Amino acid sequence: MILSFKLHLVDSLRFTKETIAGNWTRGSIFFLLCLCQGVLLSFHLISGGITRRIYPWWGLTIILTFISFIMFGYCIRIFKGSATPPSFSPVGTLIKDGVLALIAILVWWIPSVICIILYGISNVLFFYWISMLWLIVSLLVSPIIYFRYANTGNFFESIRFSNVLSTIRTLGWWTYLAACGIWMVSILVLATISIFLNIIFVHILPDQIAPSLSAIGGFFVPILYVFLSRLFTNILTNPAVEVNRNAETP
Repeated sequence: MILSFKLHLVDSLRFTKETIAGNWTRGSIFFLLCLCQGVLLSFHLISGGITRRIYPWWGLTIILTFISFIMFGYCIRIFKGSATPPSFSPVGTLIKDGVLALIAILVWWIPSVICIILYGISNVLFFYWISMLWLIVSLLVSPIIYFRYANTGNFFESIRFSNVLSTIRTLGWWTYLAACGIWMVSILVLATISIFLNIIFVHILPDQIAPSLSAIGGFFVPILYVFLSRLFTNILTNPAVEVNRNAETP
């Protein structure tokens, strides 16, 4: 299993590099998305705050959501198992897949929202912890949600708990948890790089133009999306999962 994960990691890094630098048109679009994500996220946090919502907040929220649609749609194309990085066209299909992918995640969040509401009404701590636990579960199974939607073309296949559970059982719980461990390590690496670059920029550039930590982190998030999408595609694409997936596809 260790050798298999090593091969998956190498391929995912190669795939990510090719996505960014393999084609100048695709690379330019991707760089623009990363730049917009970083800059707009930074402005979004500044304008949003905790207790205030000044005018640009809603506009920035809409633009960031639109960028998320594009990136989620691109991830869906990666989850389809293309040997080479997919293109961004046709854009309409890309955005549609991104919207449905986001809706699927939101559907999985419904139990957490209900528990948070119950916690607010009753102030019973049990509901709060159930909400947090289900939120973590929803996050951990999100790659399978994308994978099932991408490979079946059926939105409802991605929100059925039994199908998601069956996919994990077919793959193996320890294998999937190990993949989630790599996911967590990747986030820590991204955070470390972002903090390191932030320290460098703050000391080299004037305060007025030095990018914030949120801007740097936001810039790298789309790159992390590509890497993780390819990694989980490699892990979830094996003969057993293929048979399971095809058997359930109408």
